[in-house]
Amino acid sequence: IERYQLKIAEKFYLAKDYKAAASEYEKFLTLYERSPGGPYSLLMWAHCQVKLRLVNTAIREGFQSVIDYWPESHEAIISHFMIGKCHLLNGEPRKAEKVFQQVYTDHPKDVFATKACEEMLGIAGARKDLERQIELWTILVYKTPKNRQTPGYAGQLAKHHFREAEFAKGVEVIKSCHEKDQGKFIESVHGNGAAV
Repeated sequence: IERYQLKIAEKFYLAKDYKAAASEYEKFLTLYERSPGGPYSLLMWAHCQVKLRLVNTAIREGFQSVIDYWPESHEAIISHFMIGKCHLLNGEPRKAEKVFQQVYTDHPKDVFATKACEEMLGIAGARKDLERQIELWTILVYKTPKNRQTPGYAGQLAKHHFREAEFAKGVEVIKSCHEKDQGKFIESVHGNGAAV
């Protein structure tokens, strides 16, 4: 029955009827307050609020509530990240960066640590803060879980090292992403070195 209720809510969400979806997620929370699906349902309710442009409501009554009531859940990590995204939507990059930094600090091995660093990199790029970009490229290459964009960050960091005449450091950065593929490693060193 619980799963059926969530499927109804999801159907509305996928149909972009966010008001109806929010209502169904709220109904789930009312009927199955102690269910293991509770944090997910509240997280999705908050997503509906964002889609309805009720960003502050999403933060206060949705994402923050997930963190408060289910602090050990994976949904709490997602909610923390989403609070940062909401601050960006509200045009508050400083607040967002603070939240993203906390996500990375609290959960450095989670995929959302990588996403948080990517968001901070976007903020640093908008500010043209090269020092912060270098710091974040380094974190994204060496310290967070890797994703498809990691070689791109490695390339950016390598180019920086090549421009600074730190060839060995640049090569080391590229090697960290292409250790098992010698051909890609050579191609990447050549491509990033030639771009400088």
